[in-house]
Amino acid sequence: MFIWRNDSLGERIAEELATAADRGVKIKIRKDLLGSIHERAEENRMSFFPHRQPLHVWLLTQLMKRLYFRPVPAAVLIQRSRPAKTHRLVNHPLVTSLYQERLWDHSKCYVFDRETLILGGMNMEEKLTVGDVYGKQWRDYMVELKHPVLADAFLEGRSVRVDLHGASARLILHPGDRYARDSAIRTEIIELLRNARKNAIIEMAYFGDEVITREIIKAQRRGVSIKIVTSASANIQSNLNRHILRQILDQTNNEARIYLSSKMIHSKVMLVDDHQIYLGSGNFNRSSIKCAEVAVVIDCQETAGVLDEFRDSLQEAISESAEVQSARDLRFRRFFSLTEQVLSSARI
Repeated sequence: MFIWRNDSLGERIAEELATAADRGVKIKIRKDLLGSIHERAEENRMSFFPHRQPLHVWLLTQLMKRLYFRPVPAAVLIQRSRPAKTHRLVNHPLVTSLYQERLWDHSKCYVFDRETLILGGMNMEEKLTVGDVYGKQWRDYMVELKHPVLADAFLEGRSVRVDLHGASARLILHPGDRYARDSAIRTEIIELLRNARKNAIIEMAYFGDEVITREIIKAQRRGVSIKIVTSASANIQSNLNRHILRQILDQTNNEARIYLSSKMIHSKVMLVDDHQIYLGSGNFNRSSIKCAEVAVVIDCQETAGVLDEFRDSLQEAISESAEVQSARDLRFRRFFSLTEQVLSSARI
């Protein structure tokens, strides 16, 4: 897990886990210290785990707070806050917690009884269910995969392909800890774009990786219909997002279709040729190429039910968004875009 906030949802999940431990379930938690940057820069600014930030992490937290997050109304802050105390889960004898180290792990995954794997883009924080402290609603995805081979592969840190209820599912893992041009996540995204023949619908939180951007442009130029849904104003790196989207429109003669949502799009989803679904924790920016990420690619040619659910959700995102008419409509501040690209690329 990347972000585990001390709010109503973070506390509820902790209590459910502690209750499971009370009845004898052994629990292992792996939580990245770097997620505390977002925990303490935005929303109620409270981490669930009682870790101390190294000085450079604290400084980056302060920078993020000043760059992106305006003060929260006092009444809202009080409503969203929880007592700053250590939950009993942390010291439970059947719970092993790793939360004080920089792991460069951006993934969000759960494994139950080595049989069920849940993965996607959702952190543990209540804004995903009730909206953020400024009233903005969020969109994101998780997928539940019931297959012991997938669960074991994730725990062992290896990619694998399985047949799953008439579909094929490929689990893709990138170990992180460095910027790698051959990142398994990036390689998979590029292959999906290169092999696209008809269309690709992308619902994505953050952009900025130049290789992925180039493949999106190439796909549109050879006749693949590209549709992109993202936030009109993202919680972070909004200038970089708009810079990249303008580049895509400029270099495709405005043929790619861009939709800007009033919601915060935190999703990391792509549907290719109406049957291949990419879903995971990895964005299309440089941060996700250097961090540990996990994704699944599901080929749904024989499973109409699953495909319809994703297609309907993507269409909903498009229908509630405003289409950009031309590249000129995408305004951004170049200095901030450059700063955001540097921050996205930095090794913290």
